[in-house]
Amino acid sequence: MNVKVFPVTVTGADDSVEPRDLALIAKEYPFVEFGILLSKKQQGNKRFPCRDWWEELYFLWQNKKLALSGHICGEWVRRLCLGMPSFFEDFGYAYKMFSRFQLNFHAEDYIVDKKNL
Repeated sequence: MNVKVFPVTVTGADDSVEPRDLALIAKEYPFVEFGILLSKKQQGNKRFPCRDWWEELYFLWQNKKLALSGHICGEWVRRLCLGMPSFFEDFGYAYKMFSRFQLNFHAEDYIVDKKNL
């Protein structure tokens, strides 16, 4: 019997979760992708890991090649909509660890106007 395995994204790991624990989960369940919530303003808050956490995750990704997606929120989303890639500038080299990105708008109205930044 052939069983088809579909990828699953698990989102919300933050500073309360050790990045190495994600590697252990990935080893057991290789179809899991970890969605990391990314917000310039919310870094270090619940569900939004801080920069030190990202850097540890980046190190693990280089060695274990975890499946990761970046879920961009807040100001970074608004700036991307305006063609301003400040996320990539602010985030630095570590953005390379994400195989895809998701823009999270949180059901807010986003008027694409530079005056709103």
